[in-house]
Amino acid sequence: MGIIEAIKKGFGIANKVLNLVLLVFVFNLIWNLAGIPMGRMTPPPGGTIPIALALISVLFILISILVQGGVLASVKDAIKTGAANLDKFISYGKKFYVRLLGLGLILVLVIGILGLLSALIISLAAPSGSTILFVIALIGGIIIGGLGLYLVILLFPAPYVLVAEDVGIINAIKGSIKFVRANLIKVLGLVVLLILISLGIGLVIGLIGGGLSLIIKGVASQILVGLLNSTLNAYLSVLVTGAMMSFYLAAGSNASAAPESTPSGQA
Repeated sequence: MGIIEAIKKGFGIANKVLNLVLLVFVFNLIWNLAGIPMGRMTPPPGGTIPIALALISVLFILISILVQGGVLASVKDAIKTGAANLDKFISYGKKFYVRLLGLGLILVLVIGILGLLSALIISLAAPSGSTILFVIALIGGIIIGGLGLYLVILLFPAPYVLVAEDVGIINAIKGSIKFVRANLIKVLGLVVLLILISLGIGLVIGLIGGGLSLIIKGVASQILVGLLNSTLNAYLSVLVTGAMMSFYLAAGSNASAAPESTPSGQA
């Protein structure tokens, strides 16, 4: 499957499963509307984040993983059967929850370690006063940063592999790496094109929201922006997932990840 074909599939799926888009919209809208009063809780720069705000943010992340599993599996169904059965949405989310959570934690940990290592190398060299040492440290930091970016590229399809093949975390990571290496140029092209499409649609929605905010003020304006953002993010979420899942199923399914003996729902 080519890049343009994958994009067309993404749009086709997003337009076909509007019930799924609506479900994601409701989830996004609840969070955006809840964020209006939460915005008043945000501390000034250097301030301490209130415990309530931190707990709500963590809760949102945990729930979003459930939604992610439901969206990925529902889009997979839509690609294979032509429809997304929302009766299975919650069960799909539960089925993949532990594995997606574990995968996310591993990715954050790996990228975080590389980022801290890069910053540490540069910070240790800076006080020495040696230009040569600082340049060497800077180059080392850039190399580590580049390695981190490469890892992100290799691993970002891992959730798609995990759900599409119904495998555990390790096999999802292995499958993602194998898939990206075999289709590196196409994967990068698809990602760049999806980013450009998202930016283009986002710009149009932003201009509309900006124009309306000149007329509507106060809380009503915030609610309007929340509605527009929720609509945009819901549609793009299904569009991007549809394009990526279609491309993976066409190019790498069953070739990049071997099923594990691990029971469903476990890592």
